[in-house]
Amino acid sequence: MKFDRFLQEACPPLNLEWRKYRRRSARHRVDARLMELGIDSYGGYLEMLRSEPREAALLPDLMRVTVTRFFREERAWRELKDLILPGLLSGTDATRPLQAWSAG
Repeated sequence: MKFDRFLQEACPPLNLEWRKYRRRSARHRVDARLMELGIDSYGGYLEMLRSEPREAALLPDLMRVTVTRFFREERAWRELKDLILPGLLSGTDATRPLQAWSAG
């Protein structure tokens, strides 16, 4: 069974829209899960999903691949510079600089 076919069968019963997932990243994560479980095919994993609700509950997190577009979108930077930072800076004390933390 190919990965797209696996998605077409596994996602609808879990109320997941299979077309919206990035195939390469999702496949990589599902493949890693198959290795963890010692399952050698998508068909075998599909059977497990159908028979074990706990495993089926994990699939949405395996499929979810977060993508940040913040640094790719010029508009986000413009709004930060023109709208957000001026407001933050206007409320700061000149003796105490504005501090920022970045998780990235």
